[in-house]
Amino acid sequence: MLSAYDKQEKFYYIKRSWILLGTLVEIQVKDTNKEKAGLAIEKAFAEIKTIGNDWVIGIQHPGMPDRIIEKVNPGEMSVATSGNYEKYFMLNGKRYHHILDLHTGYPAETLISVTVISKDCATADALATAVFVLGPAAGKKLIEQLPNTEAMIIDKQMNKIYSSGFNKFISRER
Repeated sequence: MLSAYDKQEKFYYIKRSWILLGTLVEIQVKDTNKEKAGLAIEKAFAEIKTIGNDWVIGIQHPGMPDRIIEKVNPGEMSVATSGNYEKYFMLNGKRYHHILDLHTGYPAETLISVTVISKDCATADALATAVFVLGPAAGKKLIEQLPNTEAMIIDKQMNKIYSSGFNKFISRER
């Protein structure tokens, strides 16, 4: 179980901080009254949950923060992105970022960005990080095995690698 809600105390207890933001977005959406809200969007850094079908989400270009690399219309799905281009430091000419390869203990090195679209934000958030660590081939294979889940993977050469169903979310609005 990722989180627990005590209705009497109105208290949320988060058990896994590595998907904290995705979980918090889901909690906020759960508290939003769909009938009153009509359309709503909840965002926490790179985790987004939409209510309604009219939202177009711009995915930041990893190399140009003022540019959009892709636009998606997730419907009532969640979008989460993990990348190495915002939280990092340089040491002796080498970039160190916050997404670590559990086998080496060092930052994962094969990808720049992973965006996942899934039913809930906590899942999208966790999968974006997992795919980032797994790399393009193993990461895409994982996504292809999961229902209602798609991904856009960007490698170090800025190649966009899409899971088989990602195109249905790409917005034609430019």
